[in-house]
Amino acid sequence: MSTDSIRVVVKQPGTAPSVTDLPASLEGKQALVGGRLEVLALDGYDLVSNDDSLSERLPLNIVVAGDGWEAAVFGPVFFAGVTPQGGTCGLTDQQIADIQSRWRGDHLVYVADDAEPPADFVAAVLGIAAAAESVRSIP
Repeated sequence: MSTDSIRVVVKQPGTAPSVTDLPASLEGKQALVGGRLEVLALDGYDLVSNDDSLSERLPLNIVVAGDGWEAAVFGPVFFAGVTPQGGTCGLTDQQIADIQSRWRGDHLVYVADDAEPPADFVAAVLGIAAAAESVRSIP
């Protein structure tokens, strides 16, 4: 991996997470998520997604659950490391293994803070995502 790239875990909607090298530039990160960046800080990692994912009607990708909170994330995302100064950096092998150990079910639910998401929240998000898909398919 060169200094011009960072190692991240990428999750595209409908696919399992994968490890890849991503250009470290803002443009490279924006290209992966398809637009402006939104960052959610999780357990020493950053979850980076498209800030306009809802207005662009991107498909549901993952549900993230923490201790007393849940969030639905739409469109392509990636997990990256965080420097002591709060910047984005590549992931170590240990960090990648930790991220991969947190997936539940069909890789739709990522568990932060050693919490489990309420089943009713996950069911509601899946129902909304299914409805959005049917609306998206109307010509």
